Amino acid sequence: MPAATPQSKHRQTTLRELIVGGEEQVRQVILTGPVGPRRNREDGKEYGSRALKAEGEPNVALISFGDLNRDGTIDYPQTPTIPYSPGIHDYVVRPGDILLRGRGYVGSQKVAVAAFIARDAHDFALRDLRKSASEVHFAYNSSLLRIRLQGDGVNDAPGLDPEYLAAYINSSEAQRHLANKSKGTLIASVSKSDILDLPISLPPISEQKLLVQLIRARAEYARVSSRLSECYGHLANHAFNRS
Repeated sequence: MPAATPQSKHRQTTLRELIVGGEEQVRQVILTGPVGPRRNREDGKEYGSRALKAEGEPNVALISFGDLNRDGTIDYPQTPTIPYSPGIHDYVVRPGDILLRGRGYVGSQKVAVAAFIARDAHDFALRDLRKSASEVHFAYNSSLLRIRLQGDGVNDAPGLDPEYLAAYINSSEAQRHLANKSKGTLIASVSKSDILDLPISLPPISEQKLLVQLIRARAEYARVSSRLSECYGHLANHAFNRS
């Protein structure tokens, strides 16, 4: 694997090089969401993903392009729109997954957004979704890619923490690289290959986890600071503007 670059003391590698099991495993690690069914105007027949055409009570909420925010957070949908079926199984998200929005605007700060599925946020959103149905799931549609480094009991990319990878994809260094690879004039887009071949600075796993903790702490600090400013504004307005 490539050695560290002069700009980084850490080894540089790519996601493709880290995935064990060859190209077959690569296709499982990064998966495009299902395309919604569409109707042929000429014969009226419906075609598209079988996964989205099951009958029954809707109990699956689809995460889409607009639900991923630029800061890597997710606005989880609160309404189930399709019923669960065996075909939707591969597209159900679970804690530890990364959802990737591979399109953005040329000239903007981000041409791709990676959102890590944190267990606490995911489980909280599921509890909210259960108000609509008993057994509920979140899945993702064709506007997103899913990266799953942790398979069924097998680590598919040894030495790479998925939350660290999501943070790295969102970093300015990775975004500059992806912007140079992006296609499109008005709307930039990145492909699976662009993500698989993205050079990744790879510190030891202990340092990756420490960096993730610091990123979480910074995000919590920003959230609390924003809330304190909001509360102060309301209090000051009430105290200083009595008529």
